[in-house]
Amino acid sequence: MAVRIAALDMEIASVKLVDNNCFRSGFGRFGRPSGVSMIRRVSFISRKAGLSQPEFLAHWFGRHAELVRQLPGLRGLRFTRVDRSAPESAAWDGLGETWFDSIPDSDRAFATEPWRAMLLEDREQFIGESQSCYVEEPAGFEPPDAGTS
Repeated sequence: MAVRIAALDMEIASVKLVDNNCFRSGFGRFGRPSGVSMIRRVSFISRKAGLSQPEFLAHWFGRHAELVRQLPGLRGLRFTRVDRSAPESAAWDGLGETWFDSIPDSDRAFATEPWRAMLLEDREQFIGESQSCYVEEPAGFEPPDAGTS
């Protein structure tokens, strides 16, 4: 199964769904393959029922982004408003991207307290549904600034 999402002027590469996780071709499940500088966790997000898109975006770009920026090991962060989903029934409102050195580093970051509890509580305020996958970045890739310095 391939997933393709168009968000504003960018397109995410096709990825395969494996055991409810997405991987680009050739990506190992546990860590980083040689020649890969880091991984990107891509999250497709829809807003909670009853929340307007402006309310969703204000919370996501504000309070939620502040929490995510504090995750240990975060190398990069980008939130993008989705202009149109294909198929339209997907109805995604946002695309969140976080960069880490490896999948285990990402898993540890999202499981680390107190961020885990704060993120789970915050998600209940504005997120209706989300799905995430991991893609590899080539050696030498520089992610967007996470604003963690």
